[in-house]
Amino acid sequence: MNNKKTIVTIGYDKVNKVRVGDNLPLAFFGGPCAIESKDHAFFMAEAIAQKCEKLNMPWVYKSCYDKDCRSAPDSFHGTGIDEGLQILSDVRDEFNVPVVSDFSDAAWAKATGEVCDMVQVPAYLCRQTSIACCCWYRQACAFEERTVYESLEYEEFSQKARSSWL
Repeated sequence: MNNKKTIVTIGYDKVNKVRVGDNLPLAFFGGPCAIESKDHAFFMAEAIAQKCEKLNMPWVYKSCYDKDCRSAPDSFHGTGIDEGLQILSDVRDEFNVPVVSDFSDAAWAKATGEVCDMVQVPAYLCRQTSIACCCWYRQACAFEERTVYESLEYEEFSQKARSSWL
């Protein structure tokens, strides 16, 4: 087991940075599972902002533009990459908050990384080389399930990504 203490700063440019890890105070990560619309995203972001402000808690807006892991094929997946990333960018700008989304297709990684302060890797995709490469390139990723992260050994993941990317 790795006893190294880790602190991660989430946020770039002018948004409020959120620091998580080690013995730092709790931070809130949340939002609708799938982006439904800009109005709904802003409604949710406003509600989260108000609650977190009352609690003096830093927060990160998290929502997905294409929830590709739904069990039913006719389930709502989200708005799609173009509209969804624009909505995430708008939330980021309007609320001055970092945003997070996951992606399930390596072709979406660059666009997602250009908007999002951090990308989330779904547990069922964390060993795919193409996903590893995209995360290494962005150098800001989170694994969906801690047990998967621990079994993966970040150094091995990082080495796999670097050697495949270069």
